[in-house]
Amino acid sequence: MRALLLSALLTSLLGSEASAQRRIRVLGTLAADSVTFRVGARDDGDAGVLATHGTSNMWCGADPRTIRDWVRGSRMMLDSAVAISGRGAHELRGPSLSGACGIRLTRTAEGVEIDFGEPGEPTRVSARTSSADAKRLLGWLDAAADAGDVAAQQQLAAPAPAVAPRGAAYFEFQVEKPAAPLPSSAQPTYPPALRSANLAGEVLAQFVVDTSGFAELDTFKVLKSTHALFTEAVRQTLSQFRYSPAEVGGRKVRQLVQTPFVFTPK
Repeated sequence: MRALLLSALLTSLLGSEASAQRRIRVLGTLAADSVTFRVGARDDGDAGVLATHGTSNMWCGADPRTIRDWVRGSRMMLDSAVAISGRGAHELRGPSLSGACGIRLTRTAEGVEIDFGEPGEPTRVSARTSSADAKRLLGWLDAAADAGDVAAQQQLAAPAPAVAPRGAAYFEFQVEKPAAPLPSSAQPTYPPALRSANLAGEVLAQFVVDTSGFAELDTFKVLKSTHALFTEAVRQTLSQFRYSPAEVGGRKVRQLVQTPFVFTPK
């Protein structure tokens, strides 16, 4: 019964419109033996691995921080100088990631075993792959954790539809004079933690500029972001943005704009 419920849940995660907040953005796919592993991030911020074996699916995921800790421990195991052979150690087991299920990498003389199983229960899905492919999987998980951070931030922002209920907003190609940022317009504050880490980034934001040249806060939407803290910096400064409003036939109109914000450490 538990297996049937888990399979039904994963089917809804992958395709149901009613479960849009839990759709998986796949960043990498690895086929090993008869199992397909898809690494990605869900819209709710969790990252992890979906294992498909025949008609059975199993999702092993956690929050981005837990994923990064598990990836770090698994890499240390794979890179360990301990020799694996018939005369020495027979296997080297990595840490277990426990959530809705558990996943563990085990290094053997023949390669790397990937094992899935619910906590406290026997392994349900197992496959063997190479050390190089196992490291690729860990790299995808690192990227999925970053994507999970962005997804979680976007969930908190809860962006409204691009066209606000105050009437139609024009696209740039529909206006004679597009909305343009004023030289005196405020700029987002560089997040101190990312500046100290010398981390560059970019946010592509979309919102409506009204007929007074102000950004309409409830239309804010993030189309692309390299870090959740950059996203938050743009969102917090949105009310201070100033534009010359768009015009059609000499009349000021609302316009949907897409603006990139680039963060470069100095």
